[in-house]
Amino acid sequence: MNIDLSHIENISEEIVKDRAHEMRIVQGEIVTSQFMDSICQEINESLQETGCTQISELVLRLSFPTDFVYEVRTPLEKKKTTLNFSFVV
Repeated sequence: MNIDLSHIENISEEIVKDRAHEMRIVQGEIVTSQFMDSICQEINESLQETGCTQISELVLRLSFPTDFVYEVRTPLEKKKTTLNFSFVV
C-alpha cells in the first residue's frame, strides 16, 4: 500500500485516545477490552487447572511485556475469592 508507518501509528493513537475505555496500544498493537477479557478468562482457566502460574510463562505465551501481564493479573487476583490460586513471580 506504500503508506508510511508513522501515519498508521498516528491514526491508531487517535482511535485509541477516543476509546480509551475500550482499547489501548501495547507494543504497537491495538488491544481491545474484549481481547483483555479473553486473556483473563484463559489465565483463569489455566489457574483453575493448575493452581498457580508463572508470570514469565504468561509473558512468553502471550507475547506481551511483563508490566502488561501484571495489569491483567490484578483483576484476576481480586476475583479469587472462590478460587485458591497464585501467581509466581
